[in-house]
Amino acid sequence: MRCHYRHAVPFALSAGSKWAWLAQHVSENLADWKAVYDSTEPHKCTLPYPWQDQLDIFQRMIVIRAIRPDKVLYHARGPAAPQT
Repeated sequence: MRCHYRHAVPFALSAGSKWAWLAQHVSENLADWKAVYDSTEPHKCTLPYPWQDQLDIFQRMIVIRAIRPDKVLYHARGPAAPQT
């Protein structure tokens, strides 16, 4: 069975998915997400709760790619330790 992108996106956004409420969370927590966006090193920032603890390194890279595509290469070059 082959997986096609057009099938993967609706599955990823399904009600049982952790991604289902990402857009809502961003819109309800704009200041927290803006801090990540405005950072000179967003790949090292702690993501707003609860995302920091729920995402693995690849999923985190997807989020950084969505927010700051110019910084995703920094993230891909090595593990990013969140700033505390």
